[in-house]
Amino acid sequence: MATPHDALFKSVFGNPRHAAVHIARFLPNAVVQSLDLDLLSLRSGSFVDQNLRQRHTDLLFEAPFHHSESRAFLYLLFEHQSSSDPLMPLRLLRYMLRIWDQLLSNEPTRRTLPPIIPMVLHHGPEGWQAPVAFTELFEGPADVLHALGSYLPQFQLLLTDLSEMSDETLRVGALVEVVYRLFKHIWDHDLPAKLVSWRELLRSVAAEETTGLRALQLVIEYLVQARDDAVDALVEAMQDVHPAMQQIIETTADRLRREGHREGRLEGQAELVVRALETRNVAVPDDARARILACRDRDSIARWFDRALVVASVTDLFDEGDQA
Repeated sequence: MATPHDALFKSVFGNPRHAAVHIARFLPNAVVQSLDLDLLSLRSGSFVDQNLRQRHTDLLFEAPFHHSESRAFLYLLFEHQSSSDPLMPLRLLRYMLRIWDQLLSNEPTRRTLPPIIPMVLHHGPEGWQAPVAFTELFEGPADVLHALGSYLPQFQLLLTDLSEMSDETLRVGALVEVVYRLFKHIWDHDLPAKLVSWRELLRSVAAEETTGLRALQLVIEYLVQARDDAVDALVEAMQDVHPAMQQIIETTADRLRREGHREGRLEGQAELVVRALETRNVAVPDDARARILACRDRDSIARWFDRALVVASVTDLFDEGDQA
């Protein structure tokens, strides 16, 4: 299930125009100058391990080099947990290999590979505490590892650690800057006050003729799900920005709150199904547990609960009419 951080990241940075702002801000200037970011395009698919999708979200872009038929891939991984992943360079290498494998599968006659630039965006409150270079993962005497250097994988992820950056250094396009600030400060107790102080920045986002209100709606949806206590501050900050803004905020917040309450009730009912089975000493394998807890179909959950009181095996719980 997508987290609110995941949803906002994909909604904003999944747009190549906004992704290009981020890429141009953090890549070395020589690389930026060599790439035609006006032709940046998003490729489909995710390369993250299934069991890590609650922690990592990824987007893959490609851009051609100027005056060349060659291209580069830019792999943007969002680490949306509060802690750092100690094996991030290893995970990135695995994802990069998947990208190249997919490319070679689609173009079997290819004999060269486009470079992949691994970029990680992190917003944990305590900052990044894990390795950024693949060589940091190796163990052994330092002099031996140095001698082995040319025989071992060597690359470094391009880390953007928002917690270590001042708000002043995050000044880019208005919407991207708002997203940076939200990710950086989402755990701060004084976030409501910060939102009020961002009034002019939010006004700049709203001023975009075709996308402004939709962009602010993404911000609203994120706050309702991640920091509901800050929504009133957003109303205060936005009350004089656009005639319809307060109504949009309040309507969106009310809708998401209703959906959130419904989601919470269904999640609790799904947990009762598992508890009923376990109370009767019926084994619940991990795959069945995951299916039950992920279900948000009210009728299926109700049927499962009734059956959970009588079935001898979890396989008797499901039928073809059930929704996963």
